[in-house]
Amino acid sequence: GMGGIGKTTLAKKVYDHPKVMAHFDCYAWITVSQSYRVEDLLRTVIKRFYSSRNERFPEEIDRMDEESLISKSREYLQQKRYVVVFDDVWKVDFWGAIEHALPDNKGGRIIITTRIQDVADFCKRSCFVHVHHLQPLPPNKAWELFCRKAFQFELEGNCPQELEELSLNIVKRCEGLPLALKVL
Repeated sequence: GMGGIGKTTLAKKVYDHPKVMAHFDCYAWITVSQSYRVEDLLRTVIKRFYSSRNERFPEEIDRMDEESLISKSREYLQQKRYVVVFDDVWKVDFWGAIEHALPDNKGGRIIITTRIQDVADFCKRSCFVHVHHLQPLPPNKAWELFCRKAFQFELEGNCPQELEELSLNIVKRCEGLPLALKVL
């Protein structure tokens, strides 16, 4: 979905939910963005998995090549349920580079957020992939969010009557994008 629609916010709410944390043995949140090296990404994933279990990661991880990192990740996760979020993926080849490091055996879950439809489509070639498209907020929910943020310290989050017309115009221009409604 487009920038500001709430992909990261939704993924974070799921990731941080106590039931999710209790269900998985280890977890990792990785912000990918536009430029990355696969080796660095794999290293970070492995380290986050170790630290999520309060374990020290083996120092040799810093010296491993891509193939060794994939093996290490698979070995570590072999008997574990894991969840990993890859936030803000821009490149179609991302999934092809990373999928082999994450075994599909004990109910591991992978969440990927992206603005790029081709990235989502590429991930779909794997089994059991569900693509969730976020929609802009409907006008009444957009108005609610705007008022809650803009007038949070007065009138219990309600818009003063003298600002209503201006506020409605602002909300309309934000086209239901939560981030735009929040940062105004």
